[in-house]
Amino acid sequence: MPELVIKRNGQKEPYQKEKVISSLKRINTDEATINFILETLEKKFPSVITTKKLYQEVFNLLKEKKPFLQTRYNLKNALFLLGPSGFPFEKFFAKILNFYGYETKTNLFLIGKCLVYEIDILAKKDNIDFLIECKFHQSFKKKEEIKNILYVYARFLDLKEKWLQSQAWLVTNTKFTSETIKFAECYGIKLTSWNYPQNETLVNLIENKKLYPVTILTCCPSRIFKELIKFDIVLIEDLFKKEKRFIKKITEINEKDLDLILREASELLNN
Repeated sequence: MPELVIKRNGQKEPYQKEKVISSLKRINTDEATINFILETLEKKFPSVITTKKLYQEVFNLLKEKKPFLQTRYNLKNALFLLGPSGFPFEKFFAKILNFYGYETKTNLFLIGKCLVYEIDILAKKDNIDFLIECKFHQSFKKKEEIKNILYVYARFLDLKEKWLQSQAWLVTNTKFTSETIKFAECYGIKLTSWNYPQNETLVNLIENKKLYPVTILTCCPSRIFKELIKFDIVLIEDLFKKEKRFIKKITEINEKDLDLILREASELLNN
């Protein structure tokens, strides 16, 4: 059975089945399936394994038992597939905010007291303007460091001269350093990341309303994602707002493959 896990950065740490359980409970996996996966891992793997191999095995076992859970389990990777540029992630987060009662505009230039600044997302709710900076990374090893929040705060200080009822907000698809969190808490800057803040993480915001990106689909060729996002098909549910012939035209996908994609999308939203 596994005893040590080799992380992506080469570091070794003790195998903790609690982490596997936690990741499975996040996607509402039933107890029977969790126990089946844990027992299979203990029987199948040697004492030392990589996190990549461990993830892949859990992914495959979910496919065997509950395909729609396999799709949900793909969320972290799905966020990376929104790249390589950060613009799709900005569109994705703006759409999430819409479902939580925010009015949003993306990629604006706002005039401050001294300079003009490009804002990724301007969100409005309860008469407060949120000046949002989105930081997208294609590696989970990359954390949002203190220098970025210092820039966000300095920009906010200049803008708030004209945007009186406003608040700064920093968003990332990975994690924040402890320094970044401490600074944000001290100066009242909103933060959103994969695992912060508690109960309002990026994962929570997505899972609570099933606001999955199209990149989560496992049966969809990756080349198609770029075309879908270009035509504002960013969330899974956006697929069902367009006619099939339109999707076929922009993606050049055949009817059979499109039906598979729509079936996986439907199972994800309805389970």
